[in-house]
Amino acid sequence: MNFKIGFVFSLASLFLMPTIGYALSECHRIYKIESKMVHGHKLRSNATVWLGEHSVVSTRKIMENISPADGLPGSIIAARTRGNPDYYFHWIRDAALVVESLIGRRKLSNDPTEINSIDQKISEYVAFSGQIQKLPTPSGLGEPKVNVNGTVFSDPWGRPQNDSPALRAVSMIHIAKLSKKSAIKFLIKADLDFVAEHWQDPSFDLWEEVLGTHFYTLMVQRKAMAEGAEFAKTIGDFPSEKNYRDQKKLIERVLLDKFWNVEGNYIPTTISQVGGLPGKDSNLDIAVVLGLLHGTVNDSVFKFSDSRFLNTLQSLETRFKNLYAINKNNDIPGTAIGRYPEDLFSGPDRSGGNPWVLATLAMAEAYYNVAAEFKIQGRTDWKRFIEKGDTFIQRTQYHANLDGSLNEQIQRDTGFMTSVSDLTWSHAAVLTANLARKKALE
Repeated sequence: MNFKIGFVFSLASLFLMPTIGYALSECHRIYKIESKMVHGHKLRSNATVWLGEHSVVSTRKIMENISPADGLPGSIIAARTRGNPDYYFHWIRDAALVVESLIGRRKLSNDPTEINSIDQKISEYVAFSGQIQKLPTPSGLGEPKVNVNGTVFSDPWGRPQNDSPALRAVSMIHIAKLSKKSAIKFLIKADLDFVAEHWQDPSFDLWEEVLGTHFYTLMVQRKAMAEGAEFAKTIGDFPSEKNYRDQKKLIERVLLDKFWNVEGNYIPTTISQVGGLPGKDSNLDIAVVLGLLHGTVNDSVFKFSDSRFLNTLQSLETRFKNLYAINKNNDIPGTAIGRYPEDLFSGPDRSGGNPWVLATLAMAEAYYNVAAEFKIQGRTDWKRFIEKGDTFIQRTQYHANLDGSLNEQIQRDTGFMTSVSDLTWSHAAVLTANLARKKALE
């Protein structure tokens, strides 16, 4: 909003309206109307254009959050916010997912300068990972995060988080395909051996709230074992290859018996909870969608086009459509998606959950994968799933800050960005959604 217009309006409101409270509410209402006009103008660009343009912005934002000046090279901060909440740490999970997004960006780039910059950051990430992997942390390789200076974070936290070494192993395996550094195989093997030995242990979920057995964690652990077996085979480590394949089959059996094949309208997120926050009674969570996005391997066991997964997507959209005030405006495309219906975390406190940028973009990416599978299967209506995914891109575009920054959350009542600014994972989600859309249209 133009500052002078807003200032004049505020003064006029204060003199003309009967109460200050009413004046402020009117000022906010006019601000929102004008803001919507600005965002509405942005929506004239389609999802392809916005994703392409914003991928450039998001790549830059990600690169800025790798190797911060006050940290070791290769550390990746979750966000620059240092208080209420403090995200200035290297989360093992987030870092691995961010690197995966950069590997995808690298595949699409024709810019040698950008490719070289990405390669440099990835090389630094490998070196940093090698350092922190040796730290005497409270939960071993299941430690969720470390300080950016490469020291142990020893405060009370939700430990262990055993999806973390699985995701790091997968990212390292993919890096190994680009790099000739032989030392990387030792980093990979350490994480894979940890996963093979500890996948049956109770673990905190990716939201760091619930201790139990989780669909997401098992999916990424299964992927680590599947890709780890192939990696072990290429380096001639045949005993490890056999062990990883055996563990992959065991994990798969739990996923099928306890999650995928259970009766219900959607795939549950957690079983056998033994600690952490109570109250997630619905067991409906975007983590299931992320589980397929981050944990799928090319063996057709768990498919995006499966009716059970499609029902999960629909259940999530329906629940959040009815839950958040901003989703009741039918003039805005798509639905803003939160983590799970009972969520109370707002960033600074637990006053009520909000939609998350990465969750909304995950829905888009999931539908692009659905379209890709239906296209292969010969369905003639596969493009409508591209269009469905685009509505979640448009929803993100509508709420995005005009300077290109993306916060962690979208305030459920006002629609403005909230919680930490420029969450690195939010920008990574832009890159992976863009890649998935392009692959579906190939």
